[in-house]
Order: sequence, then C-alpha cells, then structure tokens
Amino acid sequence: MLRPVDSTTVERPDRWIKQVLEMEPGKRAVAILDDISKPVYQTAIGVLFPSSMLAPGFLIAEAILELGTLCVQELEEYRGKVGLLAGVDKLRIPEETKPGELLKLETEITHLYSHSSFTTFKGRAFHPNGGLAMRSEILVKFVNGPKQELS
Repeated sequence: MLRPVDSTTVERPDRWIKQVLEMEPGKRAVAILDDISKPVYQTAIGVLFPSSMLAPGFLIAEAILELGTLCVQELEEYRGKVGLLAGVDKLRIPEETKPGELLKLETEITHLYSHSSFTTFKGRAFHPNGGLAMRSEILVKFVNGPKQELS
C-alpha cells in the first residue's frame, strides 16, 4: 500500500536522507537526499575534492543504502534490526553531482530472503532535471540492533 511518509516520524536519525516522500514497506521507497553542501558534510567533501565542489559518490550510495534499509525496517520482522552494507554491484555514476543539488532517491526491494538475514535492492538517484546521477544494486545484511539496558 503506497503511502506518503512524514519524515519527522522516522524513529532513527538519518544522516543523508532529508525527507521520505513515499514508502511501500518491503517493496519500494522514494526520498530526497539532504543538502550535502551543509557544513556538517564539508569535511568529507573537502578532503576528497579540495579543489572542486563535487559530491563524493559514496555519500549518494550511503543515502540509497539508508533509504532501502528504512523501507525494509518498516516490516515487523525487521524492526529493531540494523542494516549493514554487504555488497554493491553495478554501481554507475553517469553524471557528476554538485553539493547543493537535492537528488531524488528511489529504491526497489528485489529480494527479501526469508531463510537468511540478507536483502537486495536496486537504487537510483536523479538530478533535479531528471538526469540519472547514480544507480546500483545493493546487498544488505540485517543484524539485531543494540539491546537497551533497563536502568
């Protein structure tokens, strides 16, 4: 069931996702990448690209990973679990991205393995003009999250 998501209701802090626009739990999700020109991101960008303002591909890939993980965590059996990057295939970056561009992110869950803790999904990022900024296939392993101790 497709439903818009109020990103203020997401329980965990997302470092790269600004706003979740659509969510079909366990199937697909659409979001906006946060503005990586903010000072909090400049350390990573400045170290990697000191003479030009380009967004490192790993930041976009990490945002796609987070969105796919959020989509799966909406399912009851994955709540409280943490998604760990287990592999990236077919990663392509056809166009450069500059900090400040608000990329639209899309993920589509392709396999939810009931017999294991692995999940695969396809991810894409689009520039505001609709051009493809990145695409990839991502493998995620879900593990139990940290236990909270009672005080």
